[in-house]
Amino acid sequence: MQPTPESRVFGPLTRYKFYECLDDNEYWELDFGSPKKKVWQYFTEKYAEVAREYGFDFMRGDMSHVQPRAEGTPAQPDEFYDPLGAVKRRIQQGNPRFYYFAESFLAPANVLAYGDEVDHLEAAGAETTLGDLQSMVVGSPDFLQNFRLYLDIKENRRVTPCFTMMTGDKDDPRFDKFYMGGNEARFFIGLFLPNMPSYMGLGFECRDVHVAPAPNEYYTKLYVFKIGTGPKATNGPYQWGKNEALFGNLLKIREFAEEFLPEIENCQVRWLLPPDATGHKKVIAWTLVEKPEFVLVANLDIDNATKNVKIPNPMEGQAGWNLLFSTKGKTEGGLLFNGVNLHLEVLEAGECRVYSL
Repeated sequence: MQPTPESRVFGPLTRYKFYECLDDNEYWELDFGSPKKKVWQYFTEKYAEVAREYGFDFMRGDMSHVQPRAEGTPAQPDEFYDPLGAVKRRIQQGNPRFYYFAESFLAPANVLAYGDEVDHLEAAGAETTLGDLQSMVVGSPDFLQNFRLYLDIKENRRVTPCFTMMTGDKDDPRFDKFYMGGNEARFFIGLFLPNMPSYMGLGFECRDVHVAPAPNEYYTKLYVFKIGTGPKATNGPYQWGKNEALFGNLLKIREFAEEFLPEIENCQVRWLLPPDATGHKKVIAWTLVEKPEFVLVANLDIDNATKNVKIPNPMEGQAGWNLLFSTKGKTEGGLLFNGVNLHLEVLEAGECRVYSL
């Protein structure tokens, strides 16, 4: 046995032995060409029974990035390639509209598992995956580059990454730096990209700014684990954050969304200023293929205002673009048409806007 940094036993699947062993298990290697078919049948049938009993229409596949073949995803995966994919296919025999959400972080190849994660998720049949934007500071080069990568995956592959705002496992003192600012922008983008799924963990809307780590009871991850001793122990019930400013700001976005989202339901996004793959330009803008009379803009620089933004005009040079909504509460400030592009004089740090023609 030759363990690597990611060699670990985790989750409910570890109680099942899905394959025979090579060389009488002398080297702790699996024979992927010899699946234990009775185990697969039992395993998938039990999950199908649960789905039928409780009426589930999707599953969240924990640790979906796990792919143990050292050579990566095979060119022609068979029906015994992945247990989670097998569960989905078995349930779809009775419910064709059952889908698979993969808990996978889209790490580079051979980091969390062997091979390429997108290849693996496609072979396993996942419709969507969590991604890792929740583990990046809004507006940072990592955030912008991965956001752009996720859009490319969505357009060109059979699995769609989420625009994830926060997850329970990132609500932990180690990850406070990701949520010091830009949370309104996360929420705005998560709501108003209609053809990209989003994901938000419990407590995000009123999460306090933790310049220093808070007591453990303020973190959903530690509360759920309920460790009784040691530095991660909780000694009382979960405590909701008291970030009234964030709660109020997100409430305003949600109230606007109640009226605006029906207007753009099922629309496809057309990017005017996509996330910058170089990680330098921090303003993004998009319209909708079916509704080009709307323009949405977000400044992902959470520390500085951005001036003199030029945006391609989606309506063939027409002027008269009016401000519908601003996360900063602005009521004035239209998009000016300069004969070629739309021109925005200034966007405050982290500000997001919606314009209409």
